[in-house]
Amino acid sequence: MKYLSDISKTHIDTIRCAMNDVQHEYEPDKTLQLRVYSISQRLSENPSMYQLSSEELDIVCMCLNDSLSILDEIRGELDAEELLDSQHYSEEIQRILSLLQRN
Repeated sequence: MKYLSDISKTHIDTIRCAMNDVQHEYEPDKTLQLRVYSISQRLSENPSMYQLSSEELDIVCMCLNDSLSILDEIRGELDAEELLDSQHYSEEIQRILSLLQRN
């Protein structure tokens, strides 16, 4: 992936999953929690990153970073199969995050 247009529906699903995974982490800031939910919902209705403002893309990047942190924290609790799945998921999030940070 080199361009924002390279982000597919599958990538959007990964982004939404990561956003949903970390949404509860933002409970102290209800406004942020609602923004994360709203962005995730908009991506489900229209799987295009071009609809997001730069501020919203920053929120997506924050969620992806937080998701990676959570994955790192729980790795010790996972069995071999779950560990492999989490590694693939983590690598996909890192690829997406790398692309978003370049744009």
